[in-house]
Amino acid sequence: MRIAICGVGGIGGPLAAFLLREGRDVTLVTGSARVAEAIARDGLRVTGRFGNCVVRTPNVATELYGIPYDSILLATRSDALEPAARAAIPFLKPDGFVVTLQNGIPEPRAQKIVGADRVLGAVVGYGGTMHAPGVYEVTGGGGLTIGEVGRPATPRVRALAEELSAAVSVRVTDNLAGARWTKLALNCALSSLGAALGLTAGEMVAQASIRRAFFTIVSEVVDVADAEGVKLEPLVGLDLKRLYLRPGGHVPFAAEMLLRAAGFKYRRVRSGMLQRLEQGRPTGQIDDLSGFVALAAVAHGLAAPLNALTCEIVKSIERGEATIGLHHLPAIAQRLR
Repeated sequence: MRIAICGVGGIGGPLAAFLLREGRDVTLVTGSARVAEAIARDGLRVTGRFGNCVVRTPNVATELYGIPYDSILLATRSDALEPAARAAIPFLKPDGFVVTLQNGIPEPRAQKIVGADRVLGAVVGYGGTMHAPGVYEVTGGGGLTIGEVGRPATPRVRALAEELSAAVSVRVTDNLAGARWTKLALNCALSSLGAALGLTAGEMVAQASIRRAFFTIVSEVVDVADAEGVKLEPLVGLDLKRLYLRPGGHVPFAAEMLLRAAGFKYRRVRSGMLQRLEQGRPTGQIDDLSGFVALAAVAHGLAAPLNALTCEIVKSIERGEATIGLHHLPAIAQRLR
């Protein structure tokens, strides 16, 4: 299978490195000439949860080129999805397809551009950081969950899974939407809230008030998913139904222990959103996470007040009107369930 990976940041870079190490036919595409030059010169270097890997590749460019691809993996930031999908169209084989690796619910956006039948989804379970061009650290374990949009897995899904399993663990799902919404809930709780407060996953679950905020955000997403008719799938060992918190309800001891265990496992994970805010850059995805949930809730006559507040805080930080930190906790406390 001939594959291109568009976007070689903390997600696409490690995936490309381990595929190349196993001899797979992979072309890398990055929008940065500086990153492309560094990778062409020094290769890809990965450390962390997947082990160490150093690999060189001449197949890196700032745009797609050459003969058509069987699959083009879109591993860009969420706000760069549409241009990446448009650029992919001329380089797909007649039966080729793109794969969305973004957070949120990106498949409908890609389908509008490349066509409903030419999009697969991949839910990413690992976390990674690019410390320098071509230099990566995998900070969270996990693999990929891939599937068709709105239908059971097909032979092309299984073929892609077999190809990508050379690099990471891959699970095929017949319920991509269920996995997507579960990851959305976790991203809203860990990435959006963590970015506003400036905390890693481990630091967040260490404090009782922030754990309740986590449960509140997840529960708001569960309510919206139920309204959407989505059957949630467990992901990275977490079943969101076990974390559900009713307004004014008591958090079950088992849920507390489950969250603490997950927090310990991913204790070093510092979300890409937080890293970008710390660098003075827009997150590139808050509207597709907490902002998306808040708007979807309104569309169903529901409310997601803590997701709405988290989105508001992050956007105010992006505009330079607020700063990252625990001083947002009093406002957050007013919207806890």
